[in-house]
Amino acid sequence: MSKRIVVGAIISLIGMNTANAASYDDGHGREWRQVDETYNASWAEMAAVCPQDGQTACNGSVPVASASTNTRDLTDWIWATDAQVRTLFSYYTPDILTSDTLSGITYLNPARGVFNNFAPLNSIVCAGGCAPGYYHYWLTGWTSTTHAALPAYGYVEADSTTIQNGVFTIASRTDGKSITTGAFLWRPTGLGSGLVYANTDSATAVYGVGSTGVINVLANDWNNGIRAAGSNVILTIDSSTDPGITINSSTGALIVAASTAPGYQNLAYHICSITTSSCDASIVRVTLPVHVIPMDDTGGGVSSTAGGVAVANVLANDRYYANGTASAPVSPTTSDVRLQQLTFPPGITLNTATGEVTVASNITPGFKELSYRICDRVVPTYCGSNTARVMFNVYDPNAVVTANPDSISATSASGVYNVLMNDTIGTQQANVSTNAIVALVQSSPELTLNTSTGLLIVPPGLPAGSYWLDYRVCDRYNTTNCATARATVTVAGPNVIIQGNADAGTVTTSGGVAIISVLANDFYGTAAATTANVRLVTVQAPAGVTLNTLTGAVSVAAGTLTGSYPLSYGFCDKLNATNCASAVATVTVRANVIDALNDSGSVKRSSGGVAIANVLANDTLEGIAATKTSVAISAVGSIPRGFTFNTATGAISVASRTSTGTYTINYRICERASAANCDQASAVVRVR
Repeated sequence: MSKRIVVGAIISLIGMNTANAASYDDGHGREWRQVDETYNASWAEMAAVCPQDGQTACNGSVPVASASTNTRDLTDWIWATDAQVRTLFSYYTPDILTSDTLSGITYLNPARGVFNNFAPLNSIVCAGGCAPGYYHYWLTGWTSTTHAALPAYGYVEADSTTIQNGVFTIASRTDGKSITTGAFLWRPTGLGSGLVYANTDSATAVYGVGSTGVINVLANDWNNGIRAAGSNVILTIDSSTDPGITINSSTGALIVAASTAPGYQNLAYHICSITTSSCDASIVRVTLPVHVIPMDDTGGGVSSTAGGVAVANVLANDRYYANGTASAPVSPTTSDVRLQQLTFPPGITLNTATGEVTVASNITPGFKELSYRICDRVVPTYCGSNTARVMFNVYDPNAVVTANPDSISATSASGVYNVLMNDTIGTQQANVSTNAIVALVQSSPELTLNTSTGLLIVPPGLPAGSYWLDYRVCDRYNTTNCATARATVTVAGPNVIIQGNADAGTVTTSGGVAIISVLANDFYGTAAATTANVRLVTVQAPAGVTLNTLTGAVSVAAGTLTGSYPLSYGFCDKLNATNCASAVATVTVRANVIDALNDSGSVKRSSGGVAIANVLANDTLEGIAATKTSVAISAVGSIPRGFTFNTATGAISVASRTSTGTYTINYRICERASAANCDQASAVVRVR
């Protein structure tokens, strides 16, 4: 007979192969049951009511196959973890956890009389899931304790794709032929009877760091069928091997002070129900390793032919907090820590007693990287979370240095290039970190060489053209063994379309800036052309009109005659002098607007005097008050008898006893800078 294992959770194996069977008491404070295919429940249905954390109780029911009952209530039972099931198995003699070579995973070999009175010699348990594959196991050697003369026969089959991680799948014989598979459930013995159960706890805290609430000791304790808590039990500390370890009696939080001594410490406590007289005691085991941090090591070169010491002591720069993390770390010794060699290439060894790394003679040259870790001797199982690397170079003392020319294509954008990429020292690539020294010989002034890295640096904005750099590379371990090479950098100009557009501006004969920048409407690709990305030149300019090639401004000299003046200009890409465009800027020079306005005034006949102080007072030149400096005044026509017109000041005066009446004097103003630009007005004087 054979039967294929399917992962469909149900109840059997440990006294649960019938719907009303009793649970199994392991004699250590827990009773057990197993969900297997008797119940016809899926793993998803199990997970819906039972958290898989090994401490939170199920809350609900799963389906059953029994005709009399449709569900099985799993409330208060806990889905056991692998570790908890292993603890269960470890209670029996001989130890039923044995090693099987079928897949390299631990398997179960139950002892006689433990499960359903059968003693299978090759029962199977995949702890944490079976390796992929299809398994076929013969049930040889199985016998019944109730029918010892009846040997078991047949086989079981298991497809590992149906077996989930974290689930123990068990092949067991209950009637000479059948098998079961499923999950284990547990709860404290006598749960629900009003008793208190305190279970053992363990915690780890790094020495000198301490912690508050690293665990809650009540998390796995029970009171009358529910989880113990500060609200339903009274917690009392009985003893502690170190005063730095305490418990918050209100919450159950474990407190480990930074001053707690390293090593292994214990705290004993007990809890009592607040409603009954039930109490139970337990222990918290606290492990406090000394904090260790291994640090990377960089060794010197070692001859590949002679060998030798690469690193004298890998522990020299490691950190060991012998006085707690509040104090400065010290370099550990092998009395403080235990060295573990992890990855070491052939021919290279780590002396775990001294920390020395040695290289055998006649090994292959090259950069070597290996790793190790350090473990605390106070708590030997504590090795910290870090590993460290040991890096050094095994060099060939007879290596030939070869420096090859470099041809680098670049754009006007900045770039970084490693000139050592095609150079070698012996059979190794040249590298300033391991085997090479690089130096600048000479170069175009625009290029630089970082001798710490071997990187040639092309600055941003470098114009198109050819540039060069000569360098020397030497064997780090034989500095007279060198070679030189040239790196040639060809910079291609950017593929940018530039465009010039016509400009226009106006200025008066007074001169000034007619166009602020001819580049304002020109383009460099899709961006605006500016004096930062293009270089301006004047192609042709008329007299009196100039282009400032640094700013793009077009100016007109004062006194330039009115008219239209075309100025041709060009501009070229600063990064590619052959990429150019041109345009025309047209400047219109016009006369200033001159405006003479009529004036009026009066004087008495008897006294006479100044009738109008200045005929220019209301006259303008290009919107600005006209002055004797900007315009010239002249009389138009005759001046009446008794009147004086001072053209130097613009004043009109009347002599005393001039006949009464109204008199008109016509005058003209002309721009001094442009004598033909004139306007005329009248000054009316009343003599009374």
